[in-house]
Amino acid sequence: MVDVIGKIIDIDKNAKNEVNGARAQATRILEDAAQRKVDMKREYDERIRNRIQIVELTYTKMADEEISVVQKRRDERILGLDKAMETNRVRWQQDILDSILNVS
Repeated sequence: MVDVIGKIIDIDKNAKNEVNGARAQATRILEDAAQRKVDMKREYDERIRNRIQIVELTYTKMADEEISVVQKRRDERILGLDKAMETNRVRWQQDILDSILNVS
Protein backbone atom coordinates (compact mmCIF):
# COMPACT_ATOMS: atom_id res chain seq x y z
CA MET A 1 0.00 0.00 0.00
CA VAL A 2 2.83 2.33 0.88
CA ASP A 3 4.31 1.55 -2.51
CA VAL A 4 1.09 2.53 -4.24
CA ILE A 5 0.87 5.80 -2.32
CA GLY A 6 4.53 6.50 -3.14
CA LYS A 7 3.84 5.86 -6.82
CA ILE A 8 0.79 8.14 -6.73
CA ILE A 9 2.90 10.86 -5.09
CA ASP A 10 5.61 10.37 -7.74
CA ILE A 11 3.03 10.51 -10.53
CA ASP A 12 1.56 13.67 -8.99
CA LYS A 13 5.03 15.26 -8.74
CA ASN A 14 5.80 14.33 -12.33
CA ALA A 15 2.45 15.69 -13.48
CA LYS A 16 3.06 18.94 -11.58
CA ASN A 17 6.53 19.20 -13.10
CA GLU A 18 5.14 18.62 -16.58
CA VAL A 19 2.37 21.17 -16.00
CA ASN A 20 4.90 23.69 -14.69
CA GLY A 21 7.14 22.97 -17.69
CA ALA A 22 4.21 23.40 -20.05
CA ARG A 23 3.25 26.69 -18.36
CA ALA A 24 6.85 27.92 -18.61
CA GLN A 25 6.95 26.94 -22.27
CA ALA A 26 3.60 28.68 -22.88
CA THR A 27 4.94 31.81 -21.19
CA ARG A 28 8.08 31.71 -23.37
CA ILE A 29 5.95 31.24 -26.48
CA LEU A 30 3.74 34.21 -25.54
CA GLU A 31 6.77 36.36 -24.76
CA ASP A 32 8.37 35.36 -28.05
CA ALA A 33 5.16 36.17 -29.93
CA ALA A 34 4.96 39.57 -28.21
CA GLN A 35 8.58 40.30 -29.15
CA ARG A 36 7.93 39.22 -32.74
CA LYS A 37 4.95 41.56 -32.83
CA VAL A 38 7.14 44.45 -31.65
CA ASP A 39 9.82 43.54 -34.19
CA MET A 40 7.28 43.32 -37.02
CA LYS A 41 5.78 46.69 -36.09
CA ARG A 42 9.24 48.25 -36.04
CA GLU A 43 10.04 46.68 -39.42
CA TYR A 44 6.78 47.87 -40.98
CA ASP A 45 7.26 51.35 -39.52
CA GLU A 46 10.73 51.46 -41.09
CA ARG A 47 9.35 50.30 -44.44
CA ILE A 48 6.67 52.97 -44.28
CA ARG A 49 9.25 55.66 -43.49
CA ASN A 50 11.41 54.48 -46.41
CA ARG A 51 8.48 54.50 -48.82
CA ILE A 52 7.40 57.95 -47.68
CA GLN A 53 10.95 59.18 -48.19
CA ILE A 54 11.01 57.70 -51.71
CA VAL A 55 7.67 59.31 -52.54
CA GLU A 56 8.83 62.68 -51.13
CA LEU A 57 12.04 62.53 -53.16
CA THR A 58 10.16 61.53 -56.30
CA TYR A 59 7.62 64.33 -55.98
CA THR A 60 10.31 66.84 -55.07
CA LYS A 61 12.25 65.85 -58.18
CA MET A 62 9.12 66.12 -60.31
CA ALA A 63 8.31 69.53 -58.84
CA ASP A 64 11.87 70.73 -59.39
CA GLU A 65 11.71 69.59 -63.01
CA GLU A 66 8.39 71.39 -63.54
CA ILE A 67 9.77 74.53 -61.91
CA SER A 68 12.81 74.33 -64.16
CA VAL A 69 10.60 74.07 -67.26
CA VAL A 70 8.50 77.04 -66.15
CA GLN A 71 11.60 79.11 -65.37
CA LYS A 72 13.10 78.23 -68.76
CA ARG A 73 9.91 79.35 -70.54
CA ARG A 74 9.86 82.53 -68.48
CA ASP A 75 13.50 83.25 -69.31
CA GLU A 76 12.85 82.61 -73.01
CA ARG A 77 9.87 84.99 -72.98
CA ILE A 78 11.88 87.66 -71.17
CA LEU A 79 14.68 87.25 -73.71
CA GLY A 80 12.15 87.53 -76.52
CA LEU A 81 10.68 90.69 -74.97
CA ASP A 82 14.15 92.14 -74.50
CA LYS A 83 14.94 91.46 -78.18
CA ALA A 84 11.63 92.97 -79.28
CA MET A 85 12.30 95.99 -77.08
CA GLU A 86 15.78 96.43 -78.54
CA THR A 87 14.55 95.97 -82.10
CA ASN A 88 11.48 98.21 -81.81
CA ARG A 89 12.55 100.73 -79.16
CA VAL A 90 13.02 103.69 -81.46
CA ARG A 91 9.77 103.04 -83.36
CA TRP A 92 7.79 102.52 -80.13
CA GLN A 93 9.23 105.66 -78.61
CA GLN A 94 8.24 107.59 -81.72
CA ASP A 95 4.74 106.03 -81.70
CA ILE A 96 4.29 107.01 -78.04
CA LEU A 97 5.53 110.54 -78.70
CA ASP A 98 3.29 110.86 -81.72
CA SER A 99 0.34 109.57 -79.71
CA ILE A 100 1.01 112.09 -76.95
CA LEU A 101 1.33 114.92 -79.43
CA ASN A 102 -1.62 113.66 -81.49
CA VAL A 103 0.48 113.54 -84.61
CA SER A 104 -0.69 111.15 -87.28
